[in-house]
This record gives sequence, C-alpha cells and structure tokens, in this order.
Amino acid sequence: MAETNKDTAVADVAMAPYWDAANEGRLLLKHCRSCERSYYYPRPLCPFCLGEDTEWREASGAGTVYSWSVERRGKPPYIIAFVTLAEGPTIMTNLVDCEPEAVAIGQDVRLAFETRDEQPVPVFRPARGRAAAAGTGDGADDGQAGAATRCVCSKPVNRGKRS
Repeated sequence: MAETNKDTAVADVAMAPYWDAANEGRLLLKHCRSCERSYYYPRPLCPFCLGEDTEWREASGAGTVYSWSVERRGKPPYIIAFVTLAEGPTIMTNLVDCEPEAVAIGQDVRLAFETRDEQPVPVFRPARGRAAAAGTGDGADDGQAGAATRCVCSKPVNRGKRS
C-alpha cells in the first residue's frame, strides 16, 4: 500500500513542528540566529549564511502580492501567486476568495489554510479595509491588475532560424 501525502509529510521529524502548527492554522518560518534572517521553505541550514543555529518563528500572516497568474486550464481556474511575507520571505501559494480581476501586484493579503490531500496548506486571501483597497478590480487603478498574466509581443520571435 502506498503512503499518503500526510504520512510522507510527517515522516520527516524535523518538519513535525511545521505540520503541527499548520494543523492549528499557524504558519511557521525558520529563522537563522546567526544572520538574523527568516526563510521559507523550512530546512535545517540557513540558505543565506549556511548557519545551523536556526529556530521556528510564527509568521504574522500578513503579506503582499509580489506576482501572480491564473491557471485557466484548471476547473475551476485558480490563482497562483508569489506572496512576500511581512517577515521577508516570498512563498509560492494560491490566492483564494477573490476574482482574478480583483488581484493587483502590491495588494495586501492575509494567511488562511486549506486542506488538500488531508494536509493543511497555506493560502492567502485579500486583506480587508485599507489593504483591500489596493486593487479595485476594474483594471484602471494602477495599470498593474493582471499585468502578470498578459504578454504582448510586438514581433515574432526568431526561434533559431537565420534571417
């Protein structure tokens, strides 16, 4: 019998605090005591200074959309995003509870969790109040709404053929 994703995820003892916190609706980041930088995804050595003196720290849950795209082949379509956390790291995630037209680069978002394959995964939804006003969804706010999903080439690309 094949292992489930849940069994595989908790099989790594070093990651147990991460998954325990995720089950409680909290996101943990690794923080290096040597260089004082937080990072994601969690791993034993700091990717900045290779220090081994790391600890778990809870993320505030606040983030900003760095970039995003819509996967339209999915049914229903879904939003893939890079979100920069208030603590510094940028993570790949999904944006939920919003229409693609309402997403904008620089938009404030808040952490949530969804269960997928019996495992909680971090996702983000638009922040409420002042932060949510970052993108109006009408495409005319700052010219960036949807910019990550549009590409217009002015001339054909030469794919190795000499002209």
